Amino acid sequence: MCPASSRPRAEVHVLDPLPISVARPLVLMRLGYRRPAQVPERTSHMIVEVMERGRGLLAPRVIYGEFEVHTSPPDRTEIGGALRASSRSLCERLAGCRTAVLFAATIGPA
Repeated sequence: MCPASSRPRAEVHVLDPLPISVARPLVLMRLGYRRPAQVPERTSHMIVEVMERGRGLLAPRVIYGEFEVHTSPPDRTEIGGALRASSRSLCERLAGCRTAVLFAATIGPA
């Protein structure tokens, strides 16, 4: 491993605001409706109202970066030269990977 001072820094990106949209057909599907025609009119109006109100509460943001990965089976993983984990599952999942993208996301405090 490289000493901490000589390690290349990962480029970190912030998306603020993060452009997202919630599609009505996806909402209907999650609610168990296979087709829009199945939704009762009153329920349909309620869904539209809730989606409009919810849109105003969203303040989606994300921060992410791409980092080097080093694994030492059976359970040692190092990401970005700083994050070290003793996890067989993580080591198996990242075996053969040279990089990993780490991120944190929020839709806002509201």
